[in-house]
Amino acid sequence: MKTKDGERGNRPYLAKNSSPDTEEDIEQQIRSELIANMNHDLRTPLNAVIGFAQIIESEMFGKIDNPQYLEYVKHIQDSGYELLQRIEEMFGISQLDVDGLLADEPAAPVRKKQLAAVD
Repeated sequence: MKTKDGERGNRPYLAKNSSPDTEEDIEQQIRSELIANMNHDLRTPLNAVIGFAQIIESEMFGKIDNPQYLEYVKHIQDSGYELLQRIEEMFGISQLDVDGLLADEPAAPVRKKQLAAVD
């Protein structure tokens, strides 16, 4: 596995120059960086799929004679955008949890209700 700066190491998600104080800090940093890496790893190919679908839909490199193909490409785009939105929601909530904003503190129930209202 690679570290944040792209090098391989024993602690795959810790940046080289970080120096967490406690084991809890280390765990939180690992979770945070894991979420960021997973978010990137999912979004990058999905954005490529959406982009290629847009190129095909625009018929940039030539006319598409069969209208069924244009309908298919529209379904690909719509599905891609839906997945992208779900990924953003999922990783946004995960990051809030890592940041401690969903902890069992007095303000947490209010925040959880706000997040539930977004769904």
